[in-house]
Amino acid sequence: MEFSSPYPNKINWQSLSKHQRLQSLSQIESSAPPSYKSNTIKEELVLQYVRVFERQYVELFQERERLALVVRNEYGVKKFISTFIKPTLLPYAELYDSHAITQFLHNYLTYEPLPSPHQLPSIICSPTITLTHQKGDSFDLSILYCSLLRGAGYEAYVCIGRASGKVARAERLYCPEQIRDDDDDYIQYESFKDANGGTAASADDVGANGAAAQQQNDGTASVATATTKKKSKYSLKKRMRLESEFDQMQKDKEDQVAGENGQNEQNTDDSSDQYIHAWILVLPNARSMAPPTPHPPGVPITTNPTSTPHVPLPADQPYFIETSTGEQKPITDTDYKQIEAVFNHQNYWVNMQENVPVAQTDFDLYNLDNWEYIFVSEGSDDENEGLGASLKQPTENDDGNGAPTAADTVESGEHDTQVLDLPTSWVGRITLTKEQFFSKYPGKNKRIQYMDATIQLYTPYSRDDCLTKSITYFDKDAPSKKLSEHLFYENREDKLIRRSLYNASVSVDDTSPPVQRSVKHEWFAPGRRKGSSIEALKEVIQVKSEKNEYRFYWDARLDGLEKRIELFHPSTSFYPRKIVLTFRGRTDFLSYRSVTYDMNTQNTASGNEHPTFKSMEERSVLKMSEKFERDSSKIADEDVAKRTFYLNEGRMRLLYHYGPDKITHAVREYTKRGDMSIDIVDPFQARPKLSDAISEYKELLNAEKNCEANIRSANVEMKSILETRQKDEQNVKYVTTIYDTLLNQPTPEEIEELKRKERERLEKLKRKDVLGSLYPKEGIKSEEQAREIFKKCLRNMRKRLLERAKILEARLTHERNQINRRRTAYQKTQEGSERNEEEFVKFWEDTMFRMGIIRKRVERNKIESKKEYAQLQEELLNDDRLAPFLQRERKKFFSQKESLETDSMHSPSRLAVSTRR
Repeated sequence: MEFSSPYPNKINWQSLSKHQRLQSLSQIESSAPPSYKSNTIKEELVLQYVRVFERQYVELFQERERLALVVRNEYGVKKFISTFIKPTLLPYAELYDSHAITQFLHNYLTYEPLPSPHQLPSIICSPTITLTHQKGDSFDLSILYCSLLRGAGYEAYVCIGRASGKVARAERLYCPEQIRDDDDDYIQYESFKDANGGTAASADDVGANGAAAQQQNDGTASVATATTKKKSKYSLKKRMRLESEFDQMQKDKEDQVAGENGQNEQNTDDSSDQYIHAWILVLPNARSMAPPTPHPPGVPITTNPTSTPHVPLPADQPYFIETSTGEQKPITDTDYKQIEAVFNHQNYWVNMQENVPVAQTDFDLYNLDNWEYIFVSEGSDDENEGLGASLKQPTENDDGNGAPTAADTVESGEHDTQVLDLPTSWVGRITLTKEQFFSKYPGKNKRIQYMDATIQLYTPYSRDDCLTKSITYFDKDAPSKKLSEHLFYENREDKLIRRSLYNASVSVDDTSPPVQRSVKHEWFAPGRRKGSSIEALKEVIQVKSEKNEYRFYWDARLDGLEKRIELFHPSTSFYPRKIVLTFRGRTDFLSYRSVTYDMNTQNTASGNEHPTFKSMEERSVLKMSEKFERDSSKIADEDVAKRTFYLNEGRMRLLYHYGPDKITHAVREYTKRGDMSIDIVDPFQARPKLSDAISEYKELLNAEKNCEANIRSANVEMKSILETRQKDEQNVKYVTTIYDTLLNQPTPEEIEELKRKERERLEKLKRKDVLGSLYPKEGIKSEEQAREIFKKCLRNMRKRLLERAKILEARLTHERNQINRRRTAYQKTQEGSERNEEEFVKFWEDTMFRMGIIRKRVERNKIESKKEYAQLQEELLNDDRLAPFLQRERKKFFSQKESLETDSMHSPSRLAVSTRR
């Protein structure tokens, strides 16, 4: 049984209250199944059974609150509350883990507080209606949460009790989501390699939480790591931590007293801050302790840098799920004051642990000392189980000996040998279409407001700039002052996944006033290309009037470029005073290259061109430097560590690596005037020969030219990257996967074009190949070959047409001969009977009729033959295989055809006469 929503899609349910939504339901003709509007015999029996339990409970515990056992659904029909739950596993791999389910429902649904916070709701909606409205109170949402969690295999229950006003009103003063801005926690290229089957750890595994999760998932990881690491013989021994036993005893006593005081304060809380509320209880089972499901194949991995990572609670401990926020909370959370009852789709349990804090509640639901359940499992041997097993206390209906009356005996079901089980849920099938699943939010967007932040969520592909999430943080002391803004993107063709804008005041020193500092930081996913080359841009950091930093996926580039840093002078931000390039993984061991420009050069950049790269070509270079990593194949005195070119001074300086156990290194300096200075560290090392020094000087001159050319090439590439980025921002394009059938649906124009092509394909299949076996396997190579095939096809067609004409002429000749022979025979017997004359006349008429038909066929065949011949000739000339070689024939044929059509338009009678001829 599948539920179809009776509501038109144009109704905006988010703007209506629950009362208004129920009123609109009663006014609209509903197509809901009959189970929504009536009860079966078994459901009526269950309601009678539950009312007996409720009556006994009220008589015995008059001071306790009323239980939510029998409630009305959206159609006003009374139902047992456990039958509202419909365990359902939705056909989406992403909705299989508890955290994914709760996050999706929290985003997809809107929470509304109860209209009367100290009273149970009079009407509870079914999960199908809640999913259609995308809005509900804590009871509506909890039933839907429980249905999906139960369907995914979790042992979930709906808790009914009291919570603080902060929880009931879903008040969250400060944003719990904190953006991580440290460089190590930004998206790492190794995490993408790990997702594709590599061995590198993800970014979350680097942190403390990730390390703990890694150790929990694989207990042997830490052991393997410990055994592989070599212990240094110079490592210091850890000191023993000395602790006083007396101090520890005093601390334990203080903690015990503080705990008792806190418990007393919790028990004496103001009842005005306790609101009726419903939430989810998840007990540990095999499903909750299973590892998270892997990412489904074919679904794009979200590459946005994560915010505060989700830290799952211990799987072997029960925990709560708050339906108003979608958060997992421990059972020790003090916002939950009291639990009256829990239920699922099979039973209903009443909490008999009075005056016990929620944190100390025993959740063994089959312990009759702590919980009372209504329905007995079939085949139970305990005669005291079931309806009021622990409620058997003396009441007004009992006699002096405590024996129940006959009515109580019948009501309690003692003489009933059959066990009443709970009927299946009356709720229809819970369905979620692909459009609903991918929409994610009500109206495809959702806004969450805090005192210090604003979070705006958008459905993927719903905005032109592919924005899916934005977080804006404000100053707590001045809420109107914006501190930072973080924008997250998905599925962009330019691979942009995040942009962060920071605005803060920075104090340079104690005497000067603070300076306003504006920072823009962008992140890109791997895969940025420029033509056939890989650009590999990873991050862009722009600090206004200070520096621009560009980071790259160095192992995706041929030159191994890792960073490009442009430093600006405080007096001007038109062009950088220094550019620094860092490299990794190069075979020439180059790790650093920098260039310093002359700041006295006039800037002549025009307004339409990028001032940075326009002015670089016109400015003089003061200094260029290159640094190299250690090459183990060379000795230290011959392995260059840094070489610097002072272009304005005309000198070059070489610094070599430090040798083992050395505190000094070799230095060589050359000038273009011919001077040379060589410092040798090792006194036993021979000084280089003059010829070697001259050769090294020439190599340095070539290295200087190459360094300057490489810097110029890097500037040109950076200019191209910035121009591409500017075009990308002006025209944002999105990408889809082949698995996305919703976004890859063709437009009406594309559908019509596909239909047209299909019709043409079918027509070509119906038509016979005009060339047939005459077309050579190797194809047509020359004009003579094409003309020969063309003439041969026409000859074959002419031959077939002549054969058909001969057949018609032969039939006409045969009829003539027949009538001639019959006429000769009749003339010989003219004095015959009247019967012979009648037969001859009838034969004559029939023969002449057939001859007339044959003559018409002959005339029609002449006309059709001409048309077929001309049609074949046109098809041959239009054939793609012959047309390139028969241009002259094509021109002649179509010119004659055009002239004939023109003559037919001016003289139709002439055409008719020619046709008759």
